[in-house]
Amino acid sequence: GTEFRAEAVTAEVVPGSIVQQRQAGRRPGFPNDPLSDFFGRRQPAARAPQVALRQNLSAREVVVGQPVLATLMLDTTTGGIDGFEWVTAPSYPGWWAQRVEPPERVTGEVVEVAGVRFNRFVVARHTLVPLKAGQLVVPEVEARIGFRSRSLFDPQQILERATRDITIDVTPRPRPPEGFSGAVGELRYSASLSPTSIDFGESAVLSIELSGSGNLPLVEAPARWPSCEGCEDFPPEEESRVTVDAEGIHGARIWRTTLVPRVWGELHLEPVTLAVFDPSAGHYRSQTLGPLRLEVAPPPPTPTPVVREVVPPTEGDAAGSENGPPGASSQDVRPPWIWIGGALFLGLLAGGLVTLLMARRRSVSLPPRQAGQSPSERARELQVALERWWIDARTRAGGRSLEGNMQELRRDLEAVRFAPGRADHTHTVTDLEERVRRLMRRA
Repeated sequence: GTEFRAEAVTAEVVPGSIVQQRQAGRRPGFPNDPLSDFFGRRQPAARAPQVALRQNLSAREVVVGQPVLATLMLDTTTGGIDGFEWVTAPSYPGWWAQRVEPPERVTGEVVEVAGVRFNRFVVARHTLVPLKAGQLVVPEVEARIGFRSRSLFDPQQILERATRDITIDVTPRPRPPEGFSGAVGELRYSASLSPTSIDFGESAVLSIELSGSGNLPLVEAPARWPSCEGCEDFPPEEESRVTVDAEGIHGARIWRTTLVPRVWGELHLEPVTLAVFDPSAGHYRSQTLGPLRLEVAPPPPTPTPVVREVVPPTEGDAAGSENGPPGASSQDVRPPWIWIGGALFLGLLAGGLVTLLMARRRSVSLPPRQAGQSPSERARELQVALERWWIDARTRAGGRSLEGNMQELRRDLEAVRFAPGRADHTHTVTDLEERVRRLMRRA
């Protein structure tokens, strides 16, 4: 918001020539004398080179947590540098420091300082974040520089140059509101739920992302999360996409937690408020995440067993069957078709038993393992199969007695699914699969 205006400059142009005047003395016999450099012409005196080591900070007054870019520059009037080494390397006590990787090819930049033209080389860059309030000092840095003044055949000269101490005023932040996790800068929170519709027994992933430019590496996990009643959550996992370069610190950090609903229906995740401190405005910015909605489909209904009513025989039917028609013999009372019917009944009974055994075997069957499937993905399939089996098993007396074993097996499966670092649990999943199969058979 400040306007700068330069004064007018007046220049006087006079007649003359830009060609340098020849010095008085003996003129060579030839217009272009090849030996004039050795006879009759004196070489101009070489000017002493100027070398300076400077450190520049992008800001001199910051708040706690506000990033600052520190740049170390080497200014020289010579054409090139033969050697460079630290006598006192850069150090930043009281700061969080991250070195910025230099480019593959370092090129000089022509600058003018106090009327002198220099070739400027960037020696090092660091991104600094103050960790406490007060006056923080950036200590001096000293280096040894080797160069040649005129040509490759001149002897190498070595100089030592140092920077000056720089004092930075770091002011404290105001008292933070609820939901502040240390984010300072041009940062913004966002929340998402994936997927938004699941079957009962499955899980959904709740993600909170912090993106922009600021002190991303120093921000803690969100202080508050959208939550719902009837959901079980697990410790969050983190993904970092932070870049530190000449522009500062920018990118994103993502925290994810897994939700496992214990009820079905439409679940609402209550909104939460998170805060970011904006150093340019000097105050906190609050953001509301949510509400979020999760649809949980109910489990398939348990089939109701059909009970057939047996009608007892009447007295007339019983008397007829006992007495039979007059004059009937024992062979008439038990005709041959009774034996055929008995054989058919035994065949149907055997077929029913086989079908029942096959159905029981199918009820404890697990989904086949897919090629390239990770242990966590297999554990998720086993847990879904276990939850669906338990919906029907808990209605039976034999199944209710296995609730403790089912809960223990569920915890072991979830431990593999949400293990930190996604360690290799191939053998563990194999043992868990056999335990699930044995438990289903016991019911």
